[in-house]
Amino acid sequence: MKINYFFGSDARSIYAYEILLETNEMLYDLPQNTLKVLTLNKQNILRGKIIKNDFEKYCLANNISYSYFNELDIYDDLEYGLVCSFGHIFTHKFLENNKLINSNYANRKKLFNLHLSILPNLKGPSPIEYSILNGYKETGITIFEINESIDSGRIYKTSLFPISDNDYATDLYTKSFAAFRKIMLDPNEYKLVFNNELQSDRLHESVTLKKSYKIQDCDLKLNDLSKQHASMRIRALNYIGPAKYEYKDLNLKIHSYSVDKGLKLNFYDGFLYADKITPPGKNKMSALDWLRGRK
Repeated sequence: MKINYFFGSDARSIYAYEILLETNEMLYDLPQNTLKVLTLNKQNILRGKIIKNDFEKYCLANNISYSYFNELDIYDDLEYGLVCSFGHIFTHKFLENNKLINSNYANRKKLFNLHLSILPNLKGPSPIEYSILNGYKETGITIFEINESIDSGRIYKTSLFPISDNDYATDLYTKSFAAFRKIMLDPNEYKLVFNNELQSDRLHESVTLKKSYKIQDCDLKLNDLSKQHASMRIRALNYIGPAKYEYKDLNLKIHSYSVDKGLKLNFYDGFLYADKITPPGKNKMSALDWLRGRK
C-alpha cells in the first residue's frame, strides 16, 4: 500500500512529510517527485508583505513541487493520502467525489490522518498542548482514516508514550514524530497498520474524554494564574505560543522557566523564574542576560 499524496500546511507537517518520504524510498524505492504535495492557499499580509504558511515556505526553500488544495478538484491519481496538521476539514462532497467514501470497499481510496493524541481523547487542533494543560501523564499518536466526522474515523494504530513533569510541548512533538517514524520505517508494522483495522482497546487513562481547541491569544497570558497553572501553560505553549507575562508594563514572551534563577514571575500563590524570554523588539535570550542589560 503506497501513499502517493500528502496534505500539510504548518511547520508540524514538515516532520510527517519527511518521514513519509523516507518510508516511500526505503519500502518502495520511490523518488521524492512521486509524492504529490498539497497545501492551503491561506496567506497572511504582515506589514505589506505576503506571508505564506510554514509548510509552503519549506517547499519553496527545498524546491518541492506543490499545489493548492481545492475542495472542487478531483484527484484521479490519488490512491492513499496522508494528512498531518493540514488545518482543513474535508467536506462530504470532496470525500465522495474523490471516492474516499461510499464506494466499493476493496477498491476504495483512503485518506489517513496522523493525530497527535490517543483518540477518541483530545480531538481537535491542539492535542499536544491540551495533554499538558490537562495534566496527563501519557499521550501518544493515532493513525486513523478520515471520514465525514472530525477525528472520528476507523483507527488503524495507536502508540503511547509517557509525559514527564518536565516535558514541554516541543518534547512531546519530538516523541510523537519519533513514534510515527518507528511505525513507518518498520516494513512489517507498516503493512500491518495500513492493511488492517487495528482498533486500540485502550483509551487514555483519563476517565472523561476531553477535546482540544484552537489556542487563542488570551490563552497565552500568565499573570492571573496560579504557579502550577502558569508552569503548565509555559510548557504547553512553548511551540505555538509562547506564553506572555506583563512585567513592569512590558509584555514579555516566556519560553521556559526555572525554579531557582532567572526573571522572577509572581503569581497569587507563589513564583517561578523565567529562563528564556523574548523582550519587546528583541530576539529570544536568557532572562538573566536581559536583566543584566537593564542595570
